[in-house]
Amino acid sequence: NALHIQASKAIVNIEVYNVIGQPIYRLQPAMGTQRVSIEPFSASKGVYVIQVQFEDGQSRTQRVVKK
Repeated sequence: NALHIQASKAIVNIEVYNVIGQPIYRLQPAMGTQRVSIEPFSASKGVYVIQVQFEDGQSRTQRVVKK
């Protein structure tokens, strides 16, 4: 029940949204962090959208399914 995020550049913000776009989790990791584990990831089964923002201003969005 953990959510692991790893990137090649520093992560400044992580947001998790449910399928209807409501934010359910937000994390601002320590400066320079490239790997984050959210334990426990206690959200219900379903589809979630994870948005990761990097220190260079870019972001990446990924859809995940929790079974």
